[in-house]
Amino acid sequence: MTDEELAGIREREANALFGPWHPYATDFRGQTSHSVISKVGSVLAHTGYGPRGGSCHANAEFIAEARSDVPALLAEVNRLRAELADFREMAVSNTKSANEALDRARSECAALTAKAEAIRALPPEPRCNHEGDCSDWSHGWGSGRNATLREVGRILDGRPPLRDYSGMPHTPAQEAAPDLSLIPADLIVSDPEVCSGRPTMRGTRLLASMIAGHLAAGTTWEELAEWYPSMPIPPAEADADGLADAERGTGVREPDTRPQADGGSDA
Repeated sequence: MTDEELAGIREREANALFGPWHPYATDFRGQTSHSVISKVGSVLAHTGYGPRGGSCHANAEFIAEARSDVPALLAEVNRLRAELADFREMAVSNTKSANEALDRARSECAALTAKAEAIRALPPEPRCNHEGDCSDWSHGWGSGRNATLREVGRILDGRPPLRDYSGMPHTPAQEAAPDLSLIPADLIVSDPEVCSGRPTMRGTRLLASMIAGHLAAGTTWEELAEWYPSMPIPPAEADADGLADAERGTGVREPDTRPQADGGSDA
């Protein structure tokens, strides 16, 4: 029903004679006349002649009750329309809240995705067992175990990593499972008290997997000997290294002047 139709009903109800109205039946010349009368007895409508309880009486009763039924129905329409308006306002508010919650969830999801991508971009887990920062690039791409954990913590806190890892080596040979057969077996030991029992180079805390990864990536024993002076190397490589030193007139290996992190490679 439109607002115009409701307005017409309200106008007609307001202009009608005040109530209450009553059905009225009277016998006249052997017939029963049915009418609707006002509170003061004025005849408002005549519905016809017929037996008491018949359709003429029902029509008179319907018209009489309409004087109170129509205002009650209009009031109920007003109540329902007001309730509907409240529901619509609530629905709009809930929709707005739901959209805001959805936007927040999307934003948080995007932030978590960005953090996950940043963590995924970090180098592999450090391959040395230093407890603090390791300044040696070859000891896990320039980051010790605690440093990597700290970088993850910064990313989870919404802060950027301290370093740019985009240019760090990340080759398949270094990522693949290390082939320990590249190292003579007598140079590898496993001690539960050292590096949690993981295979290490004899007499050091250098993980054998790290050295194997370097060898697989093309690093020579001579280069490894320069990086890790305390690390044992195969006798043939050691002899060749000593001969090269002798030819250079030194006879001894130059000392390593690079900074060493705490908890270095010595056992």
